[in-house]
Formats: sequence, structure tokens, C-alpha cells
Amino acid sequence: MFSQICLTNILFSEISLTNVLFSKVCLTNILFSEISLTNVLFSKVCLTNILFSKISLTNILFSFRCVDA
Repeated sequence: MFSQICLTNILFSEISLTNVLFSKVCLTNILFSEISLTNVLFSKVCLTNILFSKISLTNILFSFRCVDA
């Protein structure tokens, strides 16, 4: 039962890695949003991805524990 939860977290960590990389792009858009109004709206989405990437980093660490177990 616990190994099934771990497998889902390992798969979820692969998705979260893309969000961590995407948050780097979002950070540049937040700085760029001072110039562009459309990027201000886009930076709101980016902020949620930055917050989500912090949660996903914990899932990556948790998935390593699952592999060790």
C-alpha cells in the first residue's frame, strides 16, 4: 500500500521538475511584467507555479525516501 503511494509521488516529482524549471521562466516574466500588462496577468499564473514548485520539491525529497524504503 505504501509503495503505491510512493510510486505516485515519483511520477508526480517528474511533473514537478518541469514546474521548477517553468518557475525560472516565470521569475523572468514577473520582472518583465513591469513593462507589459499581459505579463502581469501571466505572472499571477507564474506565482502559483512558483508556490507549487516549493511543494513539489518536498515531493521530490519524499520520493527519494520512498525509493530508499
